[in-house]
Amino acid sequence: MAGFFRKLRKGLLWALAIVFALIVLILSFSGTIARHYIQKNGNSLIGRDVTIGSLSINPLTAGMRVKDLHILEKDGKEDFLSLSSLEGNIRLRPVTRRIINIKGISIDSLYINIVQDGDRFNFDDLKDKLYAYLEEDTEDSGWTMDIRNIALTGGRIRYRDMVLGSKFALNKISLEIPKINLSGKNTDVGTVLSFEEGGQMDCRISYNPDRSRFTVNVSLKDFGTDGLTPYLQQFLNVKRCKGSVSGHLEVHGKTQHIADADIKGSLIAEDLKVIDEKRKPVFSAESLKATISNFSLGKGIAHLKELEITGPKTYYEILKDSTDNFTHLIKDEEQQREEESPQVKLLIDSLCLRDGKVDFKDNTLKESFSYKLSEISLACSDFRLDKMNILTGSAVAGKAGKVEFEWTTDFVRMKNVYLDIIATNINVKDFTPYSKYYVGNNIEGGTMRWESHNTIIGGHLEGSNQIEIYKPKVSRRSKWTEPVYEAPVRLGVYALTNKKGLMNISLPVKGNLDNPDFSYRKTVLKALLNVFTKVSAAPLRAVGKMLTKGEDLDHIEIDLEEGDFSTREYGKLEQIVETMKEKDEFHYTFRQRFNLGKALRKEEKEKVLSLAQSRNENLSNYLKRMGIPSRNYTVEPVQVDSLSAYKGKNCFFVDAIWEEDQ
Repeated sequence: MAGFFRKLRKGLLWALAIVFALIVLILSFSGTIARHYIQKNGNSLIGRDVTIGSLSINPLTAGMRVKDLHILEKDGKEDFLSLSSLEGNIRLRPVTRRIINIKGISIDSLYINIVQDGDRFNFDDLKDKLYAYLEEDTEDSGWTMDIRNIALTGGRIRYRDMVLGSKFALNKISLEIPKINLSGKNTDVGTVLSFEEGGQMDCRISYNPDRSRFTVNVSLKDFGTDGLTPYLQQFLNVKRCKGSVSGHLEVHGKTQHIADADIKGSLIAEDLKVIDEKRKPVFSAESLKATISNFSLGKGIAHLKELEITGPKTYYEILKDSTDNFTHLIKDEEQQREEESPQVKLLIDSLCLRDGKVDFKDNTLKESFSYKLSEISLACSDFRLDKMNILTGSAVAGKAGKVEFEWTTDFVRMKNVYLDIIATNINVKDFTPYSKYYVGNNIEGGTMRWESHNTIIGGHLEGSNQIEIYKPKVSRRSKWTEPVYEAPVRLGVYALTNKKGLMNISLPVKGNLDNPDFSYRKTVLKALLNVFTKVSAAPLRAVGKMLTKGEDLDHIEIDLEEGDFSTREYGKLEQIVETMKEKDEFHYTFRQRFNLGKALRKEEKEKVLSLAQSRNENLSNYLKRMGIPSRNYTVEPVQVDSLSAYKGKNCFFVDAIWEEDQ
């Protein structure tokens, strides 16, 4: 915005200089003679064709009136400057003191066409002529010019950048300049501009030509940001920028190095909205306040004392082709220009964001997933692009979930990142579209606490995720779905949930962010499904580790010379019985395996088999006395044929079979 106003100010001042030069020339002749002379010799005087509808001069009052004035572009095809009327009065007495004193100018419907092509403007030839003329008159001859009470109504300015292809127009401009002094020493210009879109700009310019230094004070009040849309469209695919800006800026610099000018002040933007090509607000904010300690594009410094954003909102949408709305928002050509743009050292002493909101939508699933983050807050002190920054924040997830995070990164290469997240009271039912798509099960209930710690060094990620879900519940897999993965999710959830209704899972995550196929979401999902798969292969082992702090319940070692169980063996059976009562949706199968080959004589084999039968009977009686329904377990008879080749330990092996698998 500052760049635009600098270009606008430059074009406007030189246009006014042209008008003032014409006034001086006109007042040297009578109206008719002046009109004829200017139209005939305009090209030789200023290098442009000039036409005037009418011109009248009152020699008694030194007043003049010009109507329908046109100064054409150098090629003569369109107007560079035009106005419908101009009235002015010059004070004659100061002329004897080599002072041109114009006490009043009224201009109606001034039009100025500013065209920039790289470093050149369409008024550079006029500027060179007029600057040489003014410099000669003010420095060599001692002439000065003092102009007061300039009034402009119905003004219009059009700006075009031929390189960037951007256009900008200001309509119905009103301008008041109390005083301009062109004395060769100091020039003071005061302007008040009212814009058609709303708002006002008060600009005070002081210029010392001897030192080539200038000071600009700009006060903005309710300036409409709609006119900034063409500039945003240079690098973003957006339809419109809405909002208003107020504040005050002070600019100090030298004319030879305008880009090195130092800017300080404060700005507040309210009711901001950036509308994308889908006519949706890709970004909005209730207010954005910035206190600028120093900004200099040429020096590469952007130092903000404070940046406060209130009520920011955005939406993030993953499209069916796995791209997202932000990918389509940025233009490729801007990305190429960004590589050539100067690096700016950004410093923010205090960064604060409050009451933010993000609407997330994932269209890659068969059933779109939508989720909201609200009441987002973020804070950072001493923010620097060239060092590690610590950002802390919180948010509300869904309707009542809470998220707290701490994010540490350098924001330049984004290769070194530390991210800690704690999310509580998360309703996992909200994520049903993902469970249906990936595994074919609906999530019917559960409240989650998720704690995640992630470290990225040189692009390599190592993370840990601790997930705790209270009373998780998933449906049977739908027969009509074709999930991405075949996984025993329902079995895994059931087996890993303890008698208090809690399911705890630890998921480590590793990966290389430079790998285009890496996805954090898919990596966590695969790790979770791997846990469920291992549980389905040995559910009692997983349940035993959960309920007995690490003891395996899938086998009991036995003594072949005893027909009953020892105290230790009954102790383990008691743990298995407790598991059977808690996990009553399993069907338990008990089968004996022992090395029958060690019994060489027939009598020994018969004794071993007889004792094994007694153990089966004692086991069945024990389970019955402990209140385990017979439908929930099976004690298999001893299979002699299967024992002949068995070489392992002498054990009762216990298998837990998920009823749905039966």
